[in-house]
Order: sequence, then C-alpha cells, then structure tokens
Amino acid sequence: MAHTDTQSFTLLCTSDIHGHIYPTDYQSRQIKHLGLAKLAAMIRQERERDPQLLLIDNGDLLQGTPLMHHFVKYNRSGIHPAIMTLNHLGYNAAVLGNHDFNYGLEILRQAVHDSAFPWLSANIIDSRTRQPAFGQPYLIRQIRQEAKVAILGLTTHFIPQWEIPEFIHGLTFIDALSAAKKWVELIRNVEKPDVMIISYHGGLERDPDTGEAVEALSGENQAYAMCTELEGVDVLLTGHQHQLLTDEVNGVTILQPGCNGLALGKVSIQLVKRKEAWMIAQKTASLILTNETVQPDIQIMKLTERHEQQTQVWLDRPIGEVFDHAPLQDPLSAGLSDHPFMDDMSPDQLDATASGLTRGAVLTSDSPESGSSVTMRDIIFDY
Repeated sequence: MAHTDTQSFTLLCTSDIHGHIYPTDYQSRQIKHLGLAKLAAMIRQERERDPQLLLIDNGDLLQGTPLMHHFVKYNRSGIHPAIMTLNHLGYNAAVLGNHDFNYGLEILRQAVHDSAFPWLSANIIDSRTRQPAFGQPYLIRQIRQEAKVAILGLTTHFIPQWEIPEFIHGLTFIDALSAAKKWVELIRNVEKPDVMIISYHGGLERDPDTGEAVEALSGENQAYAMCTELEGVDVLLTGHQHQLLTDEVNGVTILQPGCNGLALGKVSIQLVKRKEAWMIAQKTASLILTNETVQPDIQIMKLTERHEQQTQVWLDRPIGEVFDHAPLQDPLSAGLSDHPFMDDMSPDQLDATASGLTRGAVLTSDSPESGSSVTMRDIIFDY
C-alpha cells in the first residue's frame, strides 16, 4: 500500500485541571506531580512526534486553587492565568465545565474572549436567541490536508441544580444526550467527517465493562448512553468524575484523564484510505502520568509567576491569632461533636451571613499552634 494511503494523528486531552498550573501543594508549599506546567513538558514531547496533533481541554479549568481565587477576587489585571497558559500551549479548543461558572458570567465571558481557541458548547444556549451561548458548537480540522476530524463540545446539563442563579442568568442548558443526538447527526450529514469525536464534560453513569449503573441515573452523567444510543461516534472524551480511565463501549473509545493535571490523555488514531474514503484502522487510548522525572516547563512557570507570587503572599497574610489551642486530632470528631475550633468558626459564619443556620466541615488536622498567627492559608485548608 502506498504511503499516501495511510494517515495517523494524535489527540491529547486535559480535563478538570481546576486551576492547577504550578506543581504546588498550596497547603504545604511542597512540589507535587501535577499541574499544567508539568503537562506542558509532556505536550511538547508529543508535539515533537506529531506536529499536527489536536489538543483539547475538557472543562473545569478556571476554578479550584487559591491562584484562581486570588486572580478573580483581588487581581483581575490582564488575561486570566489559566487562559494565558492554554494560549501559550496552543490548545485547539476547550469545553465548558460546570465549575467554570463558579465566578459568574463576566469572568467566564472574558476568559472566552481572551482565548486564542474556540470554546465548544453545543448544549448551553442563549435563552433569547436559542443559539450556542459561547460560540461554535463544534470544530472541524483536517489532518495534513486529508482526513477530516469533527469535535463536538458538550457539558453536563445539571449546572442549574448547583450554580447561583445569577451566574447563569439568560442561559438554557439542553439535555446533553439529546443535544448529542441532534448535533452528531447534523455533523455526519453536513460535514461528513472521517473521525467523529465528542468532548463531554460529564462522566460515565454505568460501568463500561458490565453496563451496571454506578450511580443514580439522574442524567448528570450520560457518557455510557452516548456510546450505546448514538451512531457514528468514534471517540468520547469525558471528565467531571476525576477518574483515570481508558475503555471502549460499543466500539466507542473512551478516555478520562483524571484531575488537577495528574495525567495527559492520549488517543492515537490510524486511518486507511479505501475507495476514496478514509476509514479508521485502529484507535488506542492511553494515559500519560506525571511523575518525578517530568520537569515543569520553565516558560509556563514564568508566564504566570507574578500571579503565583502574589497568591502565595496573600495566603501567608496573618488574619488572626490562636490563644487557647485545641488541636484538631481528628477532623471527623470535630465535626460530629463540640470542639473549640468549630465553636469559633460557626458563630463567625452566622454573623457574616446573617443566617439562622450554619454548617461546616473540618478538612485537615493541621491546625495552627497556640500563640501563633492564623493565616489565610490556615483558614482555607483547615476549614
């Protein structure tokens, strides 16, 4: 067979990064094997092997670390550090995740505006115009001027059940499975792609091997149904559940690359040309995990260095002092019975919110020592 009768390409996917750019534990300040700076080095290696690879982020990018919070609340100057990072890495597209709405539409729309790539959103529509609210629903790319690849973006439609109403005002969230059926058929008929990919910020509601339900079938996660009820889907990128998985259901290759930049998802696709049409000969999904041998990308670190330094200063700012120390030996016990730490925090919440009822959870046993200053870092990670 002639060389021109075969094609291969690589699809890379990140998901649920949750604002992790630096390989940093914001509680201890220790280095951890996660984040976009580490993934950047891995992406660069993959791009050297395949310069025309496709790179997709599958949502929940803009929320999750003190870096993200500090930028939005105290230092909204310039481009969002997560967007700067994805722009620098040459992402081809991103999909909206439920947590990308957590800071409101102004922040989200500015992030979309500043992106050098499209945000794919087929099932989140403008309530007035009934059109996709954040741009195009899908992306078409040609591989080496030959094979055509379509990528459809979808998001779990459960966002209205979690989000502050004013943060999603004017938006309608269409059932993701219903939207997938509509758009996959349209794309197949109109665009006639050789490879059909769905990038879905949602997860698997059933075990991919047995088909048994792994959660209440509420519609929050519909990836299994997409594999079994849709025709013409070749690859399904998933997220939301923070799982590391590769599998296949009904001939559909499934991938989910965990969270926080712990892994890079990779799908390798080989195509063969038969009777003037490109056909998939092989699909392989894999996960490339970060580890101690992967060095953070220096350019990414420098790109967001100012924001990271300002965040660290903010985290170490003293905001109080501990006088009568009662160590948090057991976070569970502190939440179930009386404890001085909870006795201090709960009235403060009531005063701050003017509420009649409050609840909270202790997250760690690493409480400040008696007589020591309490910093923002202590509050964020103790409570």
